[in-house]
Amino acid sequence: MGTTALNSIIVWTCIFLLSACGGGGGGGGGGTPAPVGDQDFGGVWSGSWTVDGGPANEQQDVVGLSTDEGAFEFLLPELGIRASGTVVSIDGTTVQASGLAYTIEPGDSFPGGATITGFSFTGTLSERNQLTGEWSIDAGDTGSFDLQYDTVHQRGADLARVAGLWDWLDPFLNPIAGPFDIAADGTVFRQAGGCDFIGAISVPDPAYNVYEWNVTISDTTPGSCPLAGTTPSKGLAVLGDSDVSAGPLNDWLVVFTSRENINAAALILQRF
Repeated sequence: MGTTALNSIIVWTCIFLLSACGGGGGGGGGGTPAPVGDQDFGGVWSGSWTVDGGPANEQQDVVGLSTDEGAFEFLLPELGIRASGTVVSIDGTTVQASGLAYTIEPGDSFPGGATITGFSFTGTLSERNQLTGEWSIDAGDTGSFDLQYDTVHQRGADLARVAGLWDWLDPFLNPIAGPFDIAADGTVFRQAGGCDFIGAISVPDPAYNVYEWNVTISDTTPGSCPLAGTTPSKGLAVLGDSDVSAGPLNDWLVVFTSRENINAAALILQRF
């Protein structure tokens, strides 16, 4: 496991799973399943991910965000993989979805050498409770997953909560020079270090703690910004707390973002 992946797990555990920062548990799994019908897909998720043919009983950590409209973003920090896409169909409790998987660690690749590959899964969804299923990538790997719902999703979303200055943290949780400025209307701006961001964060559904991210990233100093490009970087974001025992602080913002067929990342922002 690389240092970057390890820190990603620590950050996510601290913010959402609540076991590393004190305070009570946050998982919603194990509740009473919703009645059978077309299940709502939205959630904040965490659980396990298994690769067929890998070491016996070896499970990798996975975390994810999804919307009731069908968008999803997964992060596998131990494997250095991001996956994003949309639901193709929901029929009762059966979900079919497709998208792309990206390697996010420099030098990593999928079988065959690609850094981007097609991704799909078929799963069983218990609304606001559990998502399990089988996944595959075009590069050849297959496996299974088991995700539990986290009730932090039910906190709701409001642009007033994300407005302000935010430090961008590196994998060791140290601030990168030059904060993000998120305006009251959701405008996102950063101009520092040759890596400039301009765009917006928005609220798809104020009832749930998931935000949409649509930002263009510019490399004003050549070679200083691997995420830069002429097309927008889009994804989902979620608010969390650095100290769950202190109540909802909303002082961590984690963004899962990608430029389709180009690159993907997980950005960690801490309130300035």
